[in-house]
Amino acid sequence: MHHLEQQNVVYYLPRLQISDKLLVLAADGQTYTSFDNSGWAYGYQSVHLEFITQKEIKKIPGDRKDKDNYSLTFINHENVILFSLNLRNYSVKKYHNPDIENSQFFYSIDLIDTQVLVLDKTKRINIYRYN
Repeated sequence: MHHLEQQNVVYYLPRLQISDKLLVLAADGQTYTSFDNSGWAYGYQSVHLEFITQKEIKKIPGDRKDKDNYSLTFINHENVILFSLNLRNYSVKKYHNPDIENSQFFYSIDLIDTQVLVLDKTKRINIYRYN
C-alpha cells in the first residue's frame, strides 16, 4: 500500500471529530471458481480514504433507493462542489470493538473511480449514510 499525501483537507461528518486520516493506494480484486475449477478474476487499484472517529456515522432518513448507501461530496476551498459520489454499503468498511468502552471507529472507504486530481483540489468532504 502507498500513502498518498493530502494536506489541509477537512473531512466533515455531521457531529464527528476525525482524529486521524490518510489516503491509501490499495490493490483490490475479486475471484470466482466454479465446481469444475473454471473461473475468473480481476484486480484494480483504487484510493481508500481511511479515518478514525469516536462515534459511528449515523444513518439519516433517505429514499428506498438510498438504502445502505453512502453519499460523499467533495468541496474545494471556495465551497464549490467538485464531485459527488454515491457508494454501496460494501464499499465502506467499519471496524469497532464493542467490548471496549469508548472504543474508536475505524473507517476505510473505497473511492474507486475518483480522480486523484479531485482529491488534490478537495478541502472538505461531506459524508452521509442513508437509512
